[in-house]
Amino acid sequence: MTPEEKNKPAFEILKSKIIPEDFTLFMLTIYQAKKDMKSWEHEFRAILPVRGLRWYKGVATVESEENGDVNFFGKITDITVYKEQELQLKLS
Repeated sequence: MTPEEKNKPAFEILKSKIIPEDFTLFMLTIYQAKKDMKSWEHEFRAILPVRGLRWYKGVATVESEENGDVNFFGKITDITVYKEQELQLKLS
């Protein structure tokens, strides 16, 4: 994250990094997990300024608060190496 991005909303940052073809599905899966109150899991691609194209996998549990707010607790992991290996296996 750049110093300028620290004050931007998370939505703006994600939209600027996630590949446009993946962003819509990314948001739909989050919306669905929130609506159904079920765990979230999704793979997507992002372009980073220094590292370029990367693959990520997000997983989170979804919890509701008494006031109606919904929180996601989880992590996003760089799975680029695994995706590259998967592609090599398909090609061989």
